[in-house]
Amino acid sequence: MTALIFVPLLALTAMVVGAVWCYVAHTFVHIVEETSAGNDEVRRSEEPLTDWLWQSGYIASFVFLWGAPAYLLGRLTSQRAHGDWKPVVFALTIASVLWIFFPISFLSSMSIEAGWTPFAPGLILRLLRRVIDTAIYFALTGLIIGACGLLAPFFVAESRFWLLFPAGIVFGLAVVLYSRLTGRMAHVARLASAERKKKRKPKLKRPRGTKVVDPWEVPDEVLREEEEQGTGFIQPSDMPTITGVLDEEISGYDVSFKNATVDPSTSTDVKAENRTSIPDDDCISSRRSNRNEALGLRRTSSPTNWS
Repeated sequence: MTALIFVPLLALTAMVVGAVWCYVAHTFVHIVEETSAGNDEVRRSEEPLTDWLWQSGYIASFVFLWGAPAYLLGRLTSQRAHGDWKPVVFALTIASVLWIFFPISFLSSMSIEAGWTPFAPGLILRLLRRVIDTAIYFALTGLIIGACGLLAPFFVAESRFWLLFPAGIVFGLAVVLYSRLTGRMAHVARLASAERKKKRKPKLKRPRGTKVVDPWEVPDEVLREEEEQGTGFIQPSDMPTITGVLDEEISGYDVSFKNATVDPSTSTDVKAENRTSIPDDDCISSRRSNRNEALGLRRTSSPTNWS
């Protein structure tokens, strides 16, 4: 193959691989987010293509983060293998490292709003609280990765190009299942509480019985003020004046008690009378007329003519 054909094919292959990777990364992130939210059905994504680009770089960063040390570890372990087992040991080492550490880093970054965070202690505590669910998750994802690893050499053989089409379907289904399981694990980790149990505060003992408050009770300040001023008779001249019809100030006549005699048997306590009896309308009108007469006011028989 000449360079004139190889270079365009290499560029075209890079473009196709990049597009497929963007689609796979976007599908993985979208399924995980929908599943971690507790949705039974995954809705169709409406995100723009620009989000696909950063999602592909986001997933690739975690793959390279653990893929590089996994590659070095695979080189060391494959040197101890014999013959045809070297590539198998090399592939198993890389797959094992990514199988364990990739989901931990991805879920750690999802659990923190700070951005790209490959390790979050809080997530580890949540996973340890749900040990059985975590073990089931790694067992099922291990089966998926192992099955894809066993089928990959069979599909990629030189003499079986026609198997590339069913291989795409099988690997696509594996990506969906892996994404769904990772989303379920994120949902379980989100519900698990990583905080320590707070000490319960002692309950305050409520006092027995209830306190009754009378809304019509006279405040103590008013009672003290009445005691200081006294409850004697107030002369009309000491009362505030009244503005008459012609805008003049009117005040009542003073009352003299020098020659008055009081019968103790007929005297009553005014406060006790107010508390025990409620006067009727006739009594109120008579009291008003007596008060007006005491103040020296006289009502005219006809209204005033202003003309």
